Amino acid sequence: MAGVVDVYAAVLQSSLAWATEMNRSLGELAAALPPLPDPLSFDAEFLAVLVANDTDLSNPSKLASFRTQLAQFLTSAGSPSLWPVESEFWQHKDAVQILCEALLFVDVTEVQQNVTAVLIAVVLEYGRDGIGLIAFLMCLRGVYRCGTRAALVSETVWLSSLAERCIQYAYQYLTSEYAGDCSLVDLVRGLLLA
Repeated sequence: MAGVVDVYAAVLQSSLAWATEMNRSLGELAAALPPLPDPLSFDAEFLAVLVANDTDLSNPSKLASFRTQLAQFLTSAGSPSLWPVESEFWQHKDAVQILCEALLFVDVTEVQQNVTAVLIAVVLEYGRDGIGLIAFLMCLRGVYRCGTRAALVSETVWLSSLAERCIQYAYQYLTSEYAGDCSLVDLVRGLLLA
């Protein structure tokens, strides 16, 4: 277990540092991480503790705003659920759980628009911490083969590209004169049409 703890902590710190500067691509961040001989097991409990201690992702008011943004997006899209199969209502999950599902466990071919909305909403609501968590999870998937979908290399490459585009698009919006003027629906449409 110490191996997982050490890797998670090191990758999260590298990801948060990357989110602060964003001076290289997500692929370059991943390439700089040390390889492991075997896939890394996904440990949701340790991830929750690590994220709660090192980020602002457990902030209740930000979580409420994140859920509101997603609810408005889903209402506009005419979809009652975030994923095709949900064992628990998405409204009862925190941002970390939803992001883990989007990047590690859900078949994104069926829900590309919803995954895009989750990625943008995380950046809008949590800023650097959200960007760092996206980078962290993509590194877990791409480098350490975490998650049920990690073996699908083409999907991982596509998802990594989407994540980077969402991060850049949402960050540009947040730092623009129009910040606060667009809905999540508008931003998702804008990115998918770009």
